[in-house]
Amino acid sequence: MKSLASSLLLLLHSSYCLNLNSLRRCTLTPLPHQRIAIDNAMNTTADRMQIVLPGGSGKTLVGYHLVRQALLASSSATAIIFLPTLSLIEQTLKSYYVQDPSLLDWNKDCLCVCSKLSFNDVRKTTSAGDIKKFVEGEDREEGPRIIFSTYQSSRNISNAELGRAFDVSILDEAHETAGAGKQMSLPLHDEHVPTRRRVFMTGTPRLFTAGSTARIKCVKGDGKDEAVAIRSMDDEGIFGKVVHELSYREAIERNITAPIKVIAHRLPPEQAGCEIKNEAEYKARLLVDAAEKFGMRKVIAFSRTNERAQALQAELTEQEYFSDVFRVNGRMTAERREAIYSELLRPLKEGENIAVCNAKVMVTGFDLPDCDGVFISDRMESHVTILQAVARAARKFSGKKEGFVVVPVQVTNSDLVEQFRSVLEVVRAMVEQDKDLMKELRSWVIEHGKRIGVEGDDGEELPLSFLERFELGEGISVKDLELESIVLELFGSWDLKYGMLKRYYEVNGDCLVPWEFETIEGVKLGSWVRGQRKAYNKGKLSADRVAMLDEIGFVWDPLAAVWEENFQVLTNFKNVEGDCLVPRRFKTVEGINIGSWVQSQRAEKKKGKLSADRVEKLDKIGFVWDPLGVEWEENFQALTEYKKAEGDCLVPQRFEMVEGAKLGAWVRNLRKAYNNDRLSEDRVAMLEELGFVWDQLELAWERNFQALMNYKKEEGDCLVPARFKTVEGVRLGRWVSNQRNTYKNGQVPADRVAKLEEAGFVWVLQQKELNICYGRRTMY
Repeated sequence: MKSLASSLLLLLHSSYCLNLNSLRRCTLTPLPHQRIAIDNAMNTTADRMQIVLPGGSGKTLVGYHLVRQALLASSSATAIIFLPTLSLIEQTLKSYYVQDPSLLDWNKDCLCVCSKLSFNDVRKTTSAGDIKKFVEGEDREEGPRIIFSTYQSSRNISNAELGRAFDVSILDEAHETAGAGKQMSLPLHDEHVPTRRRVFMTGTPRLFTAGSTARIKCVKGDGKDEAVAIRSMDDEGIFGKVVHELSYREAIERNITAPIKVIAHRLPPEQAGCEIKNEAEYKARLLVDAAEKFGMRKVIAFSRTNERAQALQAELTEQEYFSDVFRVNGRMTAERREAIYSELLRPLKEGENIAVCNAKVMVTGFDLPDCDGVFISDRMESHVTILQAVARAARKFSGKKEGFVVVPVQVTNSDLVEQFRSVLEVVRAMVEQDKDLMKELRSWVIEHGKRIGVEGDDGEELPLSFLERFELGEGISVKDLELESIVLELFGSWDLKYGMLKRYYEVNGDCLVPWEFETIEGVKLGSWVRGQRKAYNKGKLSADRVAMLDEIGFVWDPLAAVWEENFQVLTNFKNVEGDCLVPRRFKTVEGINIGSWVQSQRAEKKKGKLSADRVEKLDKIGFVWDPLGVEWEENFQALTEYKKAEGDCLVPQRFEMVEGAKLGAWVRNLRKAYNNDRLSEDRVAMLEELGFVWDQLELAWERNFQALMNYKKEEGDCLVPARFKTVEGVRLGRWVSNQRNTYKNGQVPADRVAKLEEAGFVWVLQQKELNICYGRRTMY
């Protein structure tokens, strides 16, 4: 005779009962952790809140009590429950009903927004008009009402354009709406689903995105990343604050759920050498070996199709290890399924063990608390499906220490990619439920990015807390299972490149990565950094990534980043050249026109547009705001030294100082500036005090006079032959003749006459002087 508990569980969880009214009441009292969640939600005044409970800890019962409280508070209250799949709608509907069949008229006051339903006595529709009439119709009688809907069907509710708000919305598996498309996120907004209070329930508030199908072997790139590698419910404006959270590890410590161990298994060598006729036989042998080694007595095996489940059942039966091997599918009669479920629910006798094969039927809708293992025979495409399957193994019952998830490894070489994806999905489900493990693995990925390519550094091993979740079969290593590649693919390339940026920061002291910079692994880190700024400016960079980049002094403003990059180039220039006097057209070898940038800083400061902090920063490295002023002072000092040496300021046009200063050209430019009235009075005064000659004709006369003095030093007199030229090309003989002719015409100023006569100039040549000049003519 079946026990009462077994009967009630069967009635509660049978997925194929045709009439809801045939289910009997089975009221479950909330456990302490569930009661805390219910009370915290009821005591908050917020209109949005989160409840985080791991799979297998009873979220459905918590949701039921919150709905019940809302319906009892008002005779015309209306509640809506959103779930990701139709099977979860049916499971939740049954759970609500058996808790209290008298809560409402379930045949009339319950509506499922879907196109098909297993229950004949529950209303269903996809019509916006029917939904509107159900919620706010004029003929609506007093009494509470409930709507069950998938997230995908929320468009039908939005189209109903309800003028009446729901009293409470329960969004179960709410992580499905985080970062999702428009259709899935409609229940988040009042304009689509008006609601007074929203309760977001999940076991995985942080989710990985789907990821690519290729394995990560090398993470090169042009700076583009997946928009978000981890979807989360962190935005309290959308999801509200967490009013209660039970972590994965806490649930295990409190004996609410069982820890999961992933068994990556393959046949031992003694069996692998046997002749195996097909894949189904290989997997059957593998499951039997794993069940025997790990003591699994009740196992649910999931296959991709009913046909593959049937083949696996046949091979498991042939192995003669399990006492019974059942198979369930949607085409079975209700009586046959009831008989199988009855067998599964009964306590096992000593030495008994059972396996049940299925495709997707047992993912939801049937609760088997003493299931101690699931076998992922084939890769599961749906992430919700894999989460539910893993949750089967996490259910707690007396004496159960851990739940096993068996994944076949290396079936054939052609299955390696399939194997990789299958293990990846199991790991993904495991990590998403444990935020502490997710944090540890993310830190490992970042550290891995820091160490890639560092000579002599093989990197850290994966965290022990992660590796302890695996039981590797004989001859299987972490490398064989490609766990590092799996973790890298789960987290995507962002965290890896962030680790590379941290390495750059530790080496260089900043995050000002030149745009063309590549790491030694070939990763275009500069391009990636620019990509982060673009994503930030478009509001597409998640808050946690912004915070991580802020920690290492990331510069968000693109213009500010360019400024900082150029400032760093200028600093490098000074370190090499000793000053900040960059030539106007100077470019670095990378093509950065730093000369032009330096000029623009002076122009911005002159206009009062350069911020005080930037002025201060430039001042600290000795930036020259008036380079012409500095140049003028240096050249004036050189002119002073020239006069000390030569006795005048008559600098030859091409004269250069020993240090390389083109003093002749500078003097010439001074006269041009003076003639154009562009030379300040104080500088004019300084030059005149030094004896500077402004007039060009005066300058020419003085230069020729100086040449005459040089001649006199050589010859002892001023008797210059008529065609004499100095080595510098000065036609001194012609100039001397011109002085005599001009004097003869009375056109030589008195000061020049005095100056020439003081030097011993002869105005009228006598025969003696003529003979000397003639003699020197032949000499020169």
